[in-house]
Amino acid sequence: MAWYDKWAIMAIAAAIGVAGYNCIPWCKMDITIWAYWVAAIGTTGTLLGTLWIATSETRRRRNDASAIARLTAAAMYFQHIHNEANTKFALKCLKDANSHELLAQKGMGHLLILAKNAHRLLAKVNQWTPTELLRLAPLPYDCAAQLAAAHGRIGSTVSLLSDVEDSSQNLASFFEHLNTNCTVLEGAVQQLQSTSRIFETVIDNS
Repeated sequence: MAWYDKWAIMAIAAAIGVAGYNCIPWCKMDITIWAYWVAAIGTTGTLLGTLWIATSETRRRRNDASAIARLTAAAMYFQHIHNEANTKFALKCLKDANSHELLAQKGMGHLLILAKNAHRLLAKVNQWTPTELLRLAPLPYDCAAQLAAAHGRIGSTVSLLSDVEDSSQNLASFFEHLNTNCTVLEGAVQQLQSTSRIFETVIDNS
């Protein structure tokens, strides 16, 4: 139990005690009334004890899930940073390739090399398992959902880039293809960066 929960319970108990002492005519109470009071206090105590036992398991599970989430974030952090770096570099390659000026200067072959480099970098990104992502669920700001969405975007880009060479026969289609990939990957980079900040905060506060 957190210290502020204990203080709150103590303050409430003290307030009830003071109110009971000041408001109840103790000197006028006979044995029958005392018996009722003892029974009422016993019943209330039993109910409070039952409530505490019932909620303590929920609190324990919540604390355990939070601890597992922090440990998982710490274990994933450095690989996650590596994934983020690869994704950022792949996005840069695609943005460089998405240039008519570069096409005029160095030709289609150079653009295809950039696109293939992006594909290679993204294929190296470690995809976390559903079990690993589920362990992150207690973290704030929908961290697990953001990370899952980022990897979904990366997987989609890898799939789209696998046939980028086929689209190079038609310039309009090729550049539209690259532009779509850049948009999808930009979203992934933003989500990975957001996840990195959450991981850093969680690790620093552990």
